[in-house]
Amino acid sequence: MDAPCSGCPVAMSFADGLVHTAERVVERDGEKLYLEITASPLFDYDGRINAGIEVVRNISKRKQMESAIEQMAFHDALTGLPNRRLFNERLAQAIAYAQRNDQFLAVMFLDLDHFKDINDSLAIPSAMNC
Repeated sequence: MDAPCSGCPVAMSFADGLVHTAERVVERDGEKLYLEITASPLFDYDGRINAGIEVVRNISKRKQMESAIEQMAFHDALTGLPNRRLFNERLAQAIAYAQRNDQFLAVMFLDLDHFKDINDSLAIPSAMNC
């Protein structure tokens, strides 16, 4: 049986008889929808593929939650600026890249006097301090 489109999960499942999953981003009315597509071939009694089944799930909410968690993990809640964790991750990537490509790497630190005091003074008080 011919696959409906090349490169889509159902086409890949027709080619090798396995279940395939893919994620796609689709624009609808200016909004991004994240879709998870799982496809599997259906076999006849002789073991030949005679059809396929494709299940499409909207995983947009999950992607939004993952993005929010990543934002909280790698950015300061007050300023929105990248935090030390993100800096360390990107520094490790830059070091690895420089080593792989036999390049030099320079890092410059800038210390702002009393920045912590300024940052702390602008923090939103917790509900327990009210």
